[in-house]
Amino acid sequence: MKNRNRITQPLIILLAMALCASSIFAQTEPRYRGLPNFHQVNQGLYRGAQPREGGIQKLAALGIKTVLNLRMADERSRAEEQEARAAGLSFFNIQMEGLDRPKDEQVKHALEIIGDPANQPVFVHCKHGADRTGVIIAIYRMTHDGWSTEEALREAKRYGLSMFQFGMKDYIKDYGRDHAGQQRTGRSFDRSIAPGERTATPLVVETYERGKTSFVLHARRDLMSRAGRG
Repeated sequence: MKNRNRITQPLIILLAMALCASSIFAQTEPRYRGLPNFHQVNQGLYRGAQPREGGIQKLAALGIKTVLNLRMADERSRAEEQEARAAGLSFFNIQMEGLDRPKDEQVKHALEIIGDPANQPVFVHCKHGADRTGVIIAIYRMTHDGWSTEEALREAKRYGLSMFQFGMKDYIKDYGRDHAGQQRTGRSFDRSIAPGERTATPLVVETYERGKTSFVLHARRDLMSRAGRG
């Protein structure tokens, strides 16, 4: 009898937890159905993954005015634009690579779209709402909310920024360093990478060492040195 009780009690607890979780899911899921990884940054900004069926209509119902898609342009994004405009939403597409650090002009353009009161509230998304979206929101947190690099990175990781997105994480760190310098000197945002990288294409080789093992993480070819050889 005692053994049966020892087995039964944990099962009852697990069942109660499952029922509680399903109750919470039932209360919260319908509101954001079709909007995976959906979160509010502030009153004028939301973030998430690629909207599913009915997601665009849900954004309109929530009062969102603008969709900012960070994925590459294709038939899916064109269909999304048509759906967004049919729902009365503005639509922007900044084509950011999913496995590379963003370009400065892309980040600047995204911040301009997000910061324009006429566009707010803005919904920013990529495929999973984690990497490309995470970078843009992290930069926004530092420029708009005065967050530190560590705070911005911590939030980005909480919403899914991959540990393998070395280029994107480095961009956030580089921007945080340069932004702090800009605040001290009063300069405006015009770059987030070291001066020597301005003439480099995203092909080049950087090395990360852990113990005695060397990992090639990112490739970059310097156009200036190549031009010098020509």
